[in-house]
Amino acid sequence: MSKKQTRLGTRINLHAEQGFSLIEVLITTMVVGIVAVSVLSLFSTGIVRQRRLISESEALYFAQQGMEQIMADRILLGFDSLTDGRYPQTEQNGIERRVRIRSVTIDQKKVSVTVNWDELSDSLVCLIADY
Repeated sequence: MSKKQTRLGTRINLHAEQGFSLIEVLITTMVVGIVAVSVLSLFSTGIVRQRRLISESEALYFAQQGMEQIMADRILLGFDSLTDGRYPQTEQNGIERRVRIRSVTIDQKKVSVTVNWDELSDSLVCLIADY
């Protein structure tokens, strides 16, 4: 970008500026890279959360199926058929389901259906009466 002074005081541009300097290109590349990494990490986090929510939904649905089976057995087979050993531990798609039935009083039982998946667990608890 050198300029030459003439006798009349006007300047003549010997080298016209064209394109970007190396520094401008490096800074732009760095900024674009930082933005791209940020956006990609957001997508990655979203995918992980989505998979976890899907697994949790499947596990809770499996627990609900177990609880509904118990409620159906209470109606079809009677209150006294609900015993702790009646429902074995089952597994479906990597989800374990355990059923525990405890007598609270003579005419009430506490039913707990627990599901375990991906090192997580959740439980549904219901109090069933013999009325």
